[in-house]
Amino acid sequence: MTYANILTGTFRSRPNCFIAHVDIDGGTEIAHVKNTGRCIDGITLIRTETKYGASRFDFYVEAGGRKIFIKIKGVTLEEDGAVMFPDAPTERGLKHINELVPCVQKGYEAQIVFVIQMNNVCYFISNDKTHPES
Repeated sequence: MTYANILTGTFRSRPNCFIAHVDIDGGTEIAHVKNTGRCIDGITLIRTETKYGASRFDFYVEAGGRKIFIKIKGVTLEEDGAVMFPDAPTERGLKHINELVPCVQKGYEAQIVFVIQMNNVCYFISNDKTHPES
């Protein structure tokens, strides 16, 4: 589908699943949310702490023919409105992320969920200063 008259805005709120309040050119507009976020095929299986090979993942999910391994990582470092991962050099953390590679090579999907529990942060970036390999 091709859209015309696309404008860039800043998300403000989503009072329900069909509309969003968006700031555009100094004013707030009501925008239609095309994808309401509903799962078309639903989840058929979810397992916590699932082992695959020598690795352990936080979740394994199957949905609509998709098979997904998921790692959860907490984000604890903030600097000037940016949250960063990792917060310190971590061979263990890098190992956890690299363990997803063989899963993808075998046809699984791999996802990393970064959990940020801080107020007033603007964006997320990789902490290349502390750990360039991340």
